[in-house]
Amino acid sequence: FLGMILCGGLVYVGLKTTTATHGALIYASSSIMIVLLEAAAYGRGLSLRTLAGALIGFAGVATIVLEGDPARLLRLEFNGGDLVIAVSAFSWAVYSVLLKRERLAKLSTLPLFAMIAVAGTLLLIPPMLYEAVALQAFPRNGRAWAEIVALAIFPSVLAFGLYQFGVKRVGPSVTGIYLYFLPPYGVALAWLTLGEQLERYHAVGLVLIVAGVVLATARFGPQQA
Repeated sequence: FLGMILCGGLVYVGLKTTTATHGALIYASSSIMIVLLEAAAYGRGLSLRTLAGALIGFAGVATIVLEGDPARLLRLEFNGGDLVIAVSAFSWAVYSVLLKRERLAKLSTLPLFAMIAVAGTLLLIPPMLYEAVALQAFPRNGRAWAEIVALAIFPSVLAFGLYQFGVKRVGPSVTGIYLYFLPPYGVALAWLTLGEQLERYHAVGLVLIVAGVVLATARFGPQQA
């Protein structure tokens, strides 16, 4: 439910009312959420550096959600799509931490992923049928089906499967660090393929999010072997 519905499916709902640039930048905050949730779930202490990084990162998310205008918070003006993406990012963080549970960690990566994918597919059937019947939202041409196949292969099977392998081998916090690449990848692709413009508040939010994630998760100084 967390990985395939709230995270995997809800993000498509959010992107109907927000930009790919907003989505990529907000989603990057899940790295910080993973660190905080893992510490809470497994009783690990948090350093001041980690907490400072979390605050800086969330300030970056707020900058993007509020589009650089803090007064929007007082007027309660939010983009619904941005909030949906934030929920998806939080769901991804919870999903990542749950994958590290002992009962799941004992299972092989591919069988575990297959079971999660099957369960997610079954849960997605009811909303899919509703949209197909009530909204007439069903692919009707070859191009649409080709795009769905691409979505199924690259951001679904490959992304989820490889991420799950990483969590199993090195843990959610270390694997989550690679979400550093999400902002530059997402912003660049949105600019190249969708013609989206990078605003000043995007740049400020990007700097704050990346700085916060690095501060909260990176290991500084000499490391023990």
